[in-house]
Amino acid sequence: MGMSKPPEKCFITNIPTVNIPSGMDRIEYQIKFFDKEYYFVFNSGHKNSDFVETNKYILQGLLANNKFPFDPRDQIFTNDKLEKIIREALIPKSPEDKLLNLINYLYSLQDYEGSRIDIYSKINHDEFLLKLYFKNHNEYYFYLSTLKAMGLIDFMDC
Repeated sequence: MGMSKPPEKCFITNIPTVNIPSGMDRIEYQIKFFDKEYYFVFNSGHKNSDFVETNKYILQGLLANNKFPFDPRDQIFTNDKLEKIIREALIPKSPEDKLLNLINYLYSLQDYEGSRIDIYSKINHDEFLLKLYFKNHNEYYFYLSTLKAMGLIDFMDC
């Protein structure tokens, strides 16, 4: 834990942390995120900036897609570093990009073109939303409904 106690929940994922003992005056912890273990180091007293807090879903998506940039030469995460990662992330940002990303992902789940997909048995739904960089279930449902309205997919509402 360095000399500072880690937060109960990760600054990035909101998942419970496991303390990593250290003699340094910093916050060190480990998390398990979708069956992968990650090690994070922050300066003592770290608190996410409003920008980082608002855009954590991008950092979570990068982790879920194994695209989070860990630099062994610069292991300490600061708000400046996290904000830079968010701003430079190559993710779908426009509505067109998000629609294309969603339909391509759904396509990748098919056994053949036009085959039915039981999306709830094929994927971990929470991980799916993060991998496609959706902010929440409402945004995901909006894009899913848009694909349905365009006649590209069909599904039954629950």
